[in-house]
Amino acid sequence: MPNTPYGASTRVTADHGTPSVLIDFKQLSAKVCMGRSRIYALIGEGNFPPPVKIGASSRWIAAEIDTYIAQLAATRDPEMTAA
Repeated sequence: MPNTPYGASTRVTADHGTPSVLIDFKQLSAKVCMGRSRIYALIGEGNFPPPVKIGASSRWIAAEIDTYIAQLAATRDPEMTAA
C-alpha cells in the first residue's frame, strides 16, 4: 500500500473537546463532487479518507473530508489560480 495519509493504519482518536460530525454518502458526494465509484476507487488506492462503519451504514468524518479538500487545493497549479 502506498505511503499516504489515508492508509489502512490510519487511526481516528476522539478529541473530547470537539464533537466529530459524520456525513452520509449523499452529503459526501455533493461536498467533493464525485460519484460512488470514484470515491471508493480513491479509498481503495489509499488516497481518500475511509468511511466509519455504523452497522451496515458508512459515514465519513467531515473534518477529514475538509482536510482532503484542503490538501487538493494546496497541490494545485498556482498559475491556474492567479487573478
